[in-house]
Amino acid sequence: MITIDGSFGEGGGQILRTSLALAAITGQSVTIENIRLKRPKPGLRPQHLTGALAVAEICSAQLEGAEVDSTRLTFRPGRIKPGNYEFDVSKARASAGSVNLVLQTILWPLAFADKDSRITIRGGTHVPFAPTFDYVDDVFLPAVADMGLRCHYSMSQAGYYPAGGGEVKIEIPAAKKLTPISITELERPCHIELTSAVSNLPTSIADRQLKTACARLRAMDLQFESRLAQYPSPGP
Repeated sequence: MITIDGSFGEGGGQILRTSLALAAITGQSVTIENIRLKRPKPGLRPQHLTGALAVAEICSAQLEGAEVDSTRLTFRPGRIKPGNYEFDVSKARASAGSVNLVLQTILWPLAFADKDSRITIRGGTHVPFAPTFDYVDDVFLPAVADMGLRCHYSMSQAGYYPAGGGEVKIEIPAAKKLTPISITELERPCHIELTSAVSNLPTSIADRQLKTACARLRAMDLQFESRLAQYPSPGP
């Protein structure tokens, strides 16, 4: 059993997500203590709990301390099982918790499975303090593809704070071979695409957002493409 201090460094949820993913991949039991101790609301929030329950379901793990607000979690993994899964952040507690933080927890364990998997996650897709659907789809997953893991990610509807209600689907192939990438220098952007989106609100709001962003990029002498979008969503 490995014990990890969840208050180390920034003391946020990334220690928890990375620990659970690596534990599932290696089969190593782990206890994470002082979970999110440096956050205004310490302990497991709904999205962290959903991530823990999700990876536990994927590898038939035994869990202790798996409840909202818990600051200590013990995880004893079994064998990773690929397949079709559905996870809902609001099951833990009515919440717009991030679907993308749940995805961070389960992506790599399923990549190391022996067959492909298809996942549906419901919750927040565009919420504070978490990567948005667009960032994951346009930035993170292309970088992952450079390593040899090519996922297909889609959003049927957006979910915002506080209502949530978003839904994403991802197809995660079994990784045949992963190649390391090296990003050690900051280079000037070669291609920029701007998307300004709203849901159930006037498009003029998205237009105002877009004009502000475009002005800043022009001031930096950067070339870009831009578009307005209306995302389907149960709330604004």
